[in-house]
Amino acid sequence: YYCGAISAGASKLTIINTSINNNTAGENGGAIATDNAIQTNILNSTFTNNNATQYSGAIYTNSDLTVQDSVFTNNTATRGSGVYVDNAVFNNKNNKFINNDVDGDNYKVRLDPQINIQKIVDITEGSPVTITVIADSEFNDNLILSVNGNNYTVKMVNGKGQITVSNLKPGTYTARIKFDGNEDYTNSIVTSNTFKVNSKPVGKENTKIIAKNKVYQPGKYRTYTITVKNKKGKPVKDTRVKLHIGKKTYTSKTNKQGVATFKIKNIKKNKSKKAKKFKKYSKITATLNKKNKKDKLTLTRGSKTNKATANNNGVATFKIKNSKTKTRKYTITLKTTSNQIIKKQKVTLKVKGKTYKAKTNSKGKATFKITNLNKKGKYTATITYKGNKKYKKVSTTAKITIK
Repeated sequence: YYCGAISAGASKLTIINTSINNNTAGENGGAIATDNAIQTNILNSTFTNNNATQYSGAIYTNSDLTVQDSVFTNNTATRGSGVYVDNAVFNNKNNKFINNDVDGDNYKVRLDPQINIQKIVDITEGSPVTITVIADSEFNDNLILSVNGNNYTVKMVNGKGQITVSNLKPGTYTARIKFDGNEDYTNSIVTSNTFKVNSKPVGKENTKIIAKNKVYQPGKYRTYTITVKNKKGKPVKDTRVKLHIGKKTYTSKTNKQGVATFKIKNIKKNKSKKAKKFKKYSKITATLNKKNKKDKLTLTRGSKTNKATANNNGVATFKIKNSKTKTRKYTITLKTTSNQIIKKQKVTLKVKGKTYKAKTNSKGKATFKITNLNKKGKYTATITYKGNKKYKKVSTTAKITIK
């Protein structure tokens, strides 16, 4: 089946000034076939009208081949009608290929795909494992990778592919690839180093609180809006509105939606001895035109809203509930030391003698609403998680600065 004229095994073959013509092989190497030869050298020779039903009408070899100053004419085969080199080096020097089988190639070199499974890192039960496969940079075939008998398809692009395997039980695993070869690459079987899936540690998991230092700066300005609507509930546009806050007056005009916007400069607190005592309520008034009587006004300050109706003079008075305290939001994150989110857990924050409670959300975040830090200064907050049957308790501190 192999070789129509010359066959060589574990030896060195040299052919010089020779014509080899009109030979046929049932499979490979119509003229010459070598198997595991040390080296094959051909110089100044001709190969004409040789035929093989599979690989190489003239020369088939799986060892290094050098051909120089030779002519290949009218040779036929399915692949590599002139020369076929299987997983070896072909030194092609000044040769001519004339009218060889158009269904094949004049010469073909089939390479080792160099498939390799990179080292796999051991994992803990419940975590996915990533397996990376590399090969020759022009290798783009899909590969079948088995992990302890379970098969997965690895899509190779430019010699690299990767898959992720989940839900592996504790134990030792071996990743293995079998590639049967194709017209461009020889067959290759690769077995990786084994990797382990370790059981989850018994007992409570260690936890951590991510709490950053926080500085609260007073804003220079606040934005107030007044929405004006008539008796029918439709927006009142292009109307001038005067907003009176204390001794300050701000003027704006309603837009198409009936909204007038005011940029209010923060008013410094009166610290003099003559300052009035704290009042439970204060008033903010808005002045429109007399034609705006009975219009409905809504005052919006951040998340707070107040409503009023303009009197016959077009003046609306908003009754504002005052507060001695200011609420400041502070957020922490609760996780395991392996960065797994811990949700629906109670956490406490203690600062300046007062304790606040909050519960972590689906992202492990808990937000506290702090109301007792009304003076400038630096404060130390202690955040504590008491733990449960699954998680260990943990505590940390953070600096909160009020300016």
